Amino acid sequence: MSGTIERGAFSLFLSNFVFFISSYLVYFALGRLLGEASFGVYGIVISLVTIINMVLMTAMEQTVSKFVSEKPEQHERIKKAALMLHLSISSLIFIAFLLFTPMIALLLNDVSLTPFIYLISPLILLHPLFRIFSGVLNGLKKFSLQAKLVGVYSIAKVVLIVGLVLLGFGLGGAISGFVLSSVLVVIAAFFVVGLDISKKPVNQAKMIAFALPIGGLAVITNLLMSLDLFAVKAFTEPSISSTLAGYYTAAGTVAKVIPTLVIAISFVAFPLVSGASFKKDSKKTGFYISNALRYSLLAIGFMACLFSVTASELLEFVYGARYAPAAIPLEVLAFGLGAFALFSIFVTIISAAGKPKTAFLVGNVVLLADIVLNFIFVPSHGMLGAAIATTAASFFGLIISGLFVKARLGSFVALKTIARVFLAGAAIFAVADFLPGTGLLLPFKYFTLLVVYLGVLLGLRELKHFDFLVLKNVLRK
Repeated sequence: MSGTIERGAFSLFLSNFVFFISSYLVYFALGRLLGEASFGVYGIVISLVTIINMVLMTAMEQTVSKFVSEKPEQHERIKKAALMLHLSISSLIFIAFLLFTPMIALLLNDVSLTPFIYLISPLILLHPLFRIFSGVLNGLKKFSLQAKLVGVYSIAKVVLIVGLVLLGFGLGGAISGFVLSSVLVVIAAFFVVGLDISKKPVNQAKMIAFALPIGGLAVITNLLMSLDLFAVKAFTEPSISSTLAGYYTAAGTVAKVIPTLVIAISFVAFPLVSGASFKKDSKKTGFYISNALRYSLLAIGFMACLFSVTASELLEFVYGARYAPAAIPLEVLAFGLGAFALFSIFVTIISAAGKPKTAFLVGNVVLLADIVLNFIFVPSHGMLGAAIATTAASFFGLIISGLFVKARLGSFVALKTIARVFLAGAAIFAVADFLPGTGLLLPFKYFTLLVVYLGVLLGLRELKHFDFLVLKNVLRK
C-alpha cells in the first residue's frame, strides 16, 4: 500500500477509535446514570433502529463508494442519484416502521417500549444521508476527511446524549440526544462534501441491483450482533428482563469494541479491492485482501483474549461492581465478536469483488443458524446462552465465508500466522492471572499483556521489518 493509503487507513482507525471512546463514554455514563433496567431499554431501542437503518446506511455507503471508486469523475452524478434513491425508499421504510412499532414492542414482551421506539425512529431518515456523503469521500479515497466527519459525530453524540441526561431528561433525553447528534452531522456532511444540483444523476438501475443484496446483508450482520440481546429481553422472566438486558448491553458494548475498531480496515479495503477487481488485477486484489486479513487477525487476537481474560475487572472499571453478572457472557462474547469481525471483513471482500449476492446468501445461512441457536440456548441458559449462540454462529460464518474467499479469490491468511496468533493469545491467558488489574491498575495490566503479545509474535518472527515500515508510513506526517 502507498503511504497515502496507509495514512488514510490510520486516520480511519483513529476516527473509529474516537467513535469507540465516544460510545464508551455514553454507555459508561448511561449505565451509571440510568440504572440497569433503563440502560437495558436504551440498548434495545438503539439496536432496533440500527438494524432497520442498516438497510439503507451500509447499502448506500458501499454502493456509492464502489461506483465512485470506479468512476471518480462522475462522483457528483452518483451522489445525486444516491440521494434521490434514498429519499424515495427511506420514507416508505420510516412509515412502515411507525406502523409496526406496537407489534415490535409486543414481540419483545414489553409494550412500554413503544414511545421510546417512536422517539428514536427519525434516525431512519438521518443516518443514511450522512452515509451517502461518507461513501463519496471513501470512493474518492479521501479517508482523512471522512475520518474528521466521523469524529465530529462522535463528539456531538457524547455532548448531547450525556448532557440531556444530566439536565434531568432521563431515558427520553438520551434517545433525543442521539437523534440531535445525527441532525448535526448530516448538516456538517452537506457543507463539507457539497451537492451540485445541476448535474444529471446516473442511471439508478445498476446502483439498485448492487445495493439490494448489500442492504440485505447489512440487516443480517446487524441482526447477528443484536439478536442475542432481543432474545434475552423476549425469552427471560418479564420482571427482570430489562435488567438482564442492561447487563447484556454492558457486555455487548465492551465486546463490540473489537468489530468497531477493526471495521476501519474494511472501509479502506472495500474501495481498493473493488477497484482492483474491476480492473481484473488479481495480483493487487490478492495483496489487498491478504494484508487486510493479516492485520485484522493480529488486532482481533489480542483484543479478544484481553477482554475475555479480564472480563470481571474491565466491567467493574467501566460500569461499576453492580454489573458483575455481565462478566460471564463477556468472556464468551469477546471471542464471538472477534469471529464476527473477521466474518464481516470476509463478506465485505466478497461484495467488493463483485459478488454481493453470494455474500447475502452466506449471511442468510449464518442468520438462520443464529436464530435456531438463540431459541435453543437462551430460554434455558439466559445471558450465557445468548453469548454461546452468537459465538457459535459467528465462527460458522467465519469458516464458510473464509473458505469461499480462499477458493474463489485465492487469498487467505497463512496458517502459520493463525498458529502464531493462537500461541500469543495463549501467552496472555498464562500471564494474566499473575498481574493485579483492579481499578486504576487495569491500564498497566493491559500494557503488560500487550508487551507479552507483541513479544511472542516477534519471537516467532510473525512481526517483520515490513510491518515496521508500514507503521512508519502510517505515522509519517
